[in-house]
Amino acid sequence: MKKRVFSVLLCLGLLTSFCSCRQTDTLIDLSAFDDAFRTEHSMLFANDTCEHALRYQNMPDALAEDNTTIYHRVSCYYGNCDLEAHLEPHTIDSDRCTVVGNPMVKENGCLYHQVVTHCEFCEIYPYFYIYVLCPKQDADCGRKDNCLDGADWREILCDTPYAISED
Repeated sequence: MKKRVFSVLLCLGLLTSFCSCRQTDTLIDLSAFDDAFRTEHSMLFANDTCEHALRYQNMPDALAEDNTTIYHRVSCYYGNCDLEAHLEPHTIDSDRCTVVGNPMVKENGCLYHQVVTHCEFCEIYPYFYIYVLCPKQDADCGRKDNCLDGADWREILCDTPYAISED
């Protein structure tokens, strides 16, 4: 019994000593490093005046497919600044939308055209597919002619969350 009480008291003593050690918010005494070291190893120190070299990354596959084709993750390349990583919608160049294949029936029973497009900012795998409702709702659409040939993609995509490129 004495061993258990002693063990519990020892554990509580160690726990309180570990919790009370941290008196400051910073773990490193920044005044111990000169300017040359800080410049050479800038990634180790917080950069409050960062001009943010933005990095656009595709969303992880763990997200629903609808989200990966709409958003990309934006963060600072340096990562030692105050910019919080966040999601932004893809930016689409409306001149580079291309209909591929014949329309297909989706879950709601309507025909949709598969359109391949790309994000102007994503670094890796900038191409992705979006589905556009077929105006004709005709299964033969796309075999002879395509109802989206010459379409105004700005008009078609204006109600989507995508940003449309102004170029």
